[in-house]
Amino acid sequence: MAVSLTSGALSESPSFGIAFRGGPELTIGTDRHRIAGDTLSVVDTGFDNVLNGLEFNLVAIAFTTDQTVQLSLAGAAEEVRKFKSCIEVAPPLA
Repeated sequence: MAVSLTSGALSESPSFGIAFRGGPELTIGTDRHRIAGDTLSVVDTGFDNVLNGLEFNLVAIAFTTDQTVQLSLAGAAEEVRKFKSCIEVAPPLA
């Protein structure tokens, strides 16, 4: 997942979180993020909770220690359902 600012800059932070509101509310956080310029990216496990948050809520609030960005999730549910329908389970590694 990546969040990019269209104006302003991101500052370094020891943690990143995202709160989903307007549906089954959920707040999750991680320290497995990286900031490069105006983009914050996260590589983590347990992506189902993020997909469910995007699909079933109206707003996402991305936050670091000193910054908060609110994102509308209008139109996200259909796109998340399309993404979920194309997922194939990979065979176990030998």
